[in-house]
Amino acid sequence: MNRLFLASLLMLVAAPGLARAQTPLIPKDYAVKFQMSLPPTWETARDLNNTKLMALEPSAGPTDPFRENINVGYDGLPESATFEQYRRSLFSALSQQIPSFALIDSGAAPLSGRPAFRIRYSGVFGAQSVRGTMRLVPQDGRVYVITATAAADAFAAHEPLFERIVQTFKAE
Repeated sequence: MNRLFLASLLMLVAAPGLARAQTPLIPKDYAVKFQMSLPPTWETARDLNNTKLMALEPSAGPTDPFRENINVGYDGLPESATFEQYRRSLFSALSQQIPSFALIDSGAAPLSGRPAFRIRYSGVFGAQSVRGTMRLVPQDGRVYVITATAAADAFAAHEPLFERIVQTFKAE
């Protein structure tokens, strides 16, 4: 679980030239399939370490210090672990891996009629203050981790779009 989240954090800023996203995006080459609709102008990359999908908003230009993004990954949930234990472990990892991590709120947040849990947080990456929302979706012995991140001063404007995109997530 720590590797998944750390990989997601490291993929927040991507190089230009990634493949253009299609709507809906259906990664067919994964052992575990999921789909999510993305804006057609967003760029995507796949299979970056434990991050199965990284989607980035188009750059606003050379002065844009941070590209808003959504990442999808998953962790296997050991048979001996509960979803609650996974969540507690994740909170611990977040506080260790994100400089200046601060929990804004957390709680149940169904996703497409399925049980899910949301975490909203703030932190610092390099010199950039960020805010993020993470959705944890348990299914079939896995926990899908959907993370949406924006510069702290841009998060409120992006959160409705992030939520619309996240609501299209479906795991097969």
